[in-house]
Amino acid sequence: MTDGSLEASQQWQGGLLIVFAVCVVYSTIRGSFRGLLLQLLIPLAVAVSGLIVYFLADPSLRMLGMSSTTISPGGFMLARVLLGILCFYLIMLVGGFLFRRTRDYDLIVSRLISGAGGALLGFFYGLVSVWFLMILIHVSGRVAEDEVTLQTSRGLSPAPLISMLARAKASLDLGWLGGVSRLLDPVPGSVYDAIDRWSSILSQPDAAKQLLADPVFKPLSNDPTFQALANDPELSSSIEKADLLGVVTNPKLVQFFTNGEVRQELVGKQWKGAGR
Repeated sequence: MTDGSLEASQQWQGGLLIVFAVCVVYSTIRGSFRGLLLQLLIPLAVAVSGLIVYFLADPSLRMLGMSSTTISPGGFMLARVLLGILCFYLIMLVGGFLFRRTRDYDLIVSRLISGAGGALLGFFYGLVSVWFLMILIHVSGRVAEDEVTLQTSRGLSPAPLISMLARAKASLDLGWLGGVSRLLDPVPGSVYDAIDRWSSILSQPDAAKQLLADPVFKPLSNDPTFQALANDPELSSSIEKADLLGVVTNPKLVQFFTNGEVRQELVGKQWKGAGR
């Protein structure tokens, strides 16, 4: 569903290259000022923060009265992300007291080693940031491309943000940069195929009714999350407006498909509309 409604631009690709270059240069310069030891602390801080979130986030948030039953799935996930960010910066703050920055060394040789090592790691971290940014543009841009195509076919005007994401993705895919970005993209092709397939499904005005009436979902008719999904006016409105980004980020839809019992029930099954 990504044909004919988008214009890739060399100017936009040039803008993306500038953004990528700024990320790498900024990370390199920042690394040289931070120093080698603080730069080495970054992956450790990321790993420790991830472990804390994985093992301790749920009990910690429950102590604060937050759980998947008291707040939306999106809010609960956001709380976990914020906890991870907080842990990361606390670790880096402690590291700032324990390890010297480049300017804190007295010997010139020590400064050179610290600055050069920090800059080298900063350059690498900058490349990793660009890699993640490319992946984000590819995935969000694919959803946006399908939404632009669908809304255009219905005579609707896409939101500026959606148009921007779609054009950024199309421009990123141009020429040599497109070849490199696709080569480095770790997201399986099946994910993009699923995005296109579900976009095609949701392009049908009665998609919501078909989904809720499908035999695959009948065993789940008494599930509270299913009932909330069936009665959600925001989801129906997003489908009617061909707002695919609104559909995939709908809190009730996320809660439904992240429900363990729902996933177990749907294993090995496929909505009949998915094959269209």
